[in-house]
Amino acid sequence: MKVLKAKSCKLQTQRAFTLIESMLYCALLAILLVALFQVSRSVLYAQWSFSDNLSIQRDAEFVQQKIYWLLQHSASIQTPSLNSNAQHLRFVIDNNGRHAVIMQEDTGDLIIMYDGVRSILIPANQNIREVSISRSAKKLTVSFAIQNTAFINDYDIP
Repeated sequence: MKVLKAKSCKLQTQRAFTLIESMLYCALLAILLVALFQVSRSVLYAQWSFSDNLSIQRDAEFVQQKIYWLLQHSASIQTPSLNSNAQHLRFVIDNNGRHAVIMQEDTGDLIIMYDGVRSILIPANQNIREVSISRSAKKLTVSFAIQNTAFINDYDIP
């Protein structure tokens, strides 16, 4: 005799997400996306800020090097006079006074003029302001600000 074994029939149920679980996962995903966006924004802002500060430092260093070079190669400095404040410098390159370099602020630009040729050292869009030049017997002090960053330098007069 043949015995038939009954196979157990298990119903395979497919489990799906309920509405509450779906909403919970969406909320968690939204929180993670907001946090990721905030971190990305902070990193980009820091990078832009660092880049701007580096550009300002380079511009200021360029001006400071130019002043130092002019002091080393000048036969005399005609302005500003002793113990006075002025907005420009005049460096005489040769003893005859024919070749002079003038550095001054002009409508927001920091310019240098050599034999009448005007050249912009720092353009007005860099927001250069508060240019101040003072001179004592052996020191020249030049101060200026680029985008709210102040630079003050003392130079020994040869």
